Order: sequence, then C-alpha cells, then structure tokens
Amino acid sequence: MEAKNLSKLFIDTGAFIALICQDDNLHNTATIFYQSLRKSTLLITSILVISETYTWLRYHKGSRPAAIFLKILNDGIESGDYGQQKRNNLCVF
Repeated sequence: MEAKNLSKLFIDTGAFIALICQDDNLHNTATIFYQSLRKSTLLITSILVISETYTWLRYHKGSRPAAIFLKILNDGIESGDYGQQKRNNLCVF
C-alpha cells in the first residue's frame, strides 16, 4: 500500500504493535509504510487503542516496552517528534 496521498490515517492496535515489535511479521511492512507517510498526514488514534496496545505490550513483552510505548507517545505529543518524522498532527480521542 502506498501512503503518498493520505491526508488522515487511523492507527489501530495492530499497527502500533507491528511498528513497535521487531519480531512481528508485519514490522518491516509497517515501518516502510509509516516512513512513506507525508509529514502533513493527520495521525488519528483513540485512548482505547492506546490502552489496548499498552495492555498487549505489558502482557506479551513486559512492563518496560509498555512504558516505553507510553513515553514515546507522550514525548511525541509534547514535541511533535514521533521517531524519524517530525509532525505536529497526532489526534487522540
């Protein structure tokens, strides 16, 4: 899937897990897709997705990866920096 012209993208639990977990079978695909997004693409998620992702990470990967996930989101919301892309457009509802 090509991400060139997406103006909005909803990120669900599966996408977060694929991006975070290097042993996930979709990790490379998710990483390439994320890196192909325009910086202006509005990233949308929900507090329920964040909670579900945190819980999945906590039970399957441990407390440290789960805490790192929340820190990355929190730091990104404050600075607009999500990994390799600088963005000011994460919407959490």
